[in-house]
Amino acid sequence: MEHSSPPLGGLEKVRMQSRRGVKLFHKFRTKELTEGQFAFLLNIPAGVLISFILLFPLVSSFSLSLHKVGLSELRTGAMAFVGPKNFMSCLSDPFFWTSLKNTFIFSGVSLSLMLSAGLI
Repeated sequence: MEHSSPPLGGLEKVRMQSRRGVKLFHKFRTKELTEGQFAFLLNIPAGVLISFILLFPLVSSFSLSLHKVGLSELRTGAMAFVGPKNFMSCLSDPFFWTSLKNTFIFSGVSLSLMLSAGLI
């Protein structure tokens, strides 16, 4: 016994119950959806949710990077806008460049050790 699914589009007869009896009318759909289009429509809510989860912290972090944020500012909520001054102070700090160099060395050594251990 073969089960057929109802058509996703086209001209369909739909039965409606009313007080006077059963009425038949035609419902028009302009285009039948393919499986790919239907799957895309089902995935839209998940895509919106994932986009929100990824983009909200990114935008929030960028906004905070342009403000003066400290413990006292977090308590009061009054954060002064300083613009790119935070980035300029990081780039002019010698400890930033030392920590960046150490991060690249650590990442390179650990990555090479993990790859070589994985090949053994």
